[in-house]
Amino acid sequence: MKMSKCIAELERISDAMNQEYWQGGLQSPMIIVRPATRPGVLGTCSTQKIWILKVEDGVEPEYAIEITMSGEYLDRDVYEICTTLQHEKVHQYHSENDIVDCNLKIHNKKFKKEAERVGLHVEKGQGVGLGVTTPTEEFKAFIDSLNVDMTCFDWYRLFTPKIKPKKKRKYKYTNPENEKEKLTSKIQVVVTKPEEGVVWEEEVEEGDDD
Repeated sequence: MKMSKCIAELERISDAMNQEYWQGGLQSPMIIVRPATRPGVLGTCSTQKIWILKVEDGVEPEYAIEITMSGEYLDRDVYEICTTLQHEKVHQYHSENDIVDCNLKIHNKKFKKEAERVGLHVEKGQGVGLGVTTPTEEFKAFIDSLNVDMTCFDWYRLFTPKIKPKKKRKYKYTNPENEKEKLTSKIQVVVTKPEEGVVWEEEVEEGDDD
C-alpha cells in the first residue's frame, strides 16, 4: 500500500465534488495526508494559496490552496471521510472568494449556509461554532454514485503517545575553600582550580517540566 493511492482517490473525490456542487469553479487543491495537529482535528484547509507551481521566467505562476486529511481518522466509513473532505472544500470555496467563514476555529453562519447548500448537515459544537458537519441522505447518495475504492483507506495512522518530558536539572558548584565562589550549569561538569588541585563540590537541583 502506498500513500499515493490514497491521495489519488481523495483527489478524484474532490474533483467530483467540485463538478457536482461548484460546477467546476474551484481550483484543484493540494491534498495532503498528515498527522492530526491535535485529537479531534479531522482535516484542515489553508486560508491562503500556499502552494506555487514552478514555472519558467516570464510565465504567470499558478497557486493552490492546501487541504489536509488527518491520517489518524482514515479508519472511518466512506461517508465520514468524504464529509470531512467536503467540509474543507467549503473552506476552500470561501478562501478563494475572500469570504471569512471561520475565526479562531469558530465557524460562522456563512460557513453553515454554504455547507448546507452542498449536502452537509450543520450543528453547533463546543469550541468550533457552527462547525460540526454530518452527511445528509442526498450527500450519501452522491458519494454512493462515486463508487469510492475503500481499499485506499485500509491503512490509517496511530496516534503518537505523548512522552512526558524529563525534568530539567541544574548543577551547582561551590569552591570548598571559598564558599562565595559559586557557579550554576545546565550540564554536569567538573570544576577544579588546577594550581591548587581543588575539586568544587557539586549539588544537583531537580527543575520543573517544560
